[in-house]
Amino acid sequence: MGRKVDLNQVLVPSTFIYVDPNRTDDYIEEGSYLRPFKSLHGAVSDPNGYTSFFLNPGNYVGDDVTLNNGDSVLHGSGRDSVILN
Repeated sequence: MGRKVDLNQVLVPSTFIYVDPNRTDDYIEEGSYLRPFKSLHGAVSDPNGYTSFFLNPGNYVGDDVTLNNGDSVLHGSGRDSVILN
């Protein structure tokens, strides 16, 4: 006999936001894969619900941020390629 599982308690809706500090081209930053934010500070300005931030390789200088939302997660491209200063 299987156990009933409420999927509303298991599956958490998530917002994915991309950040790439190496982008120098002009575009409107929207946090998408193709138009990522250029700074972590800009990306975390308004997290909404469960948010996953994907950090592309780079040096994140001066990005003094605080994630007040306990539902936010940072994902980096590797500890040797993402540097938070």
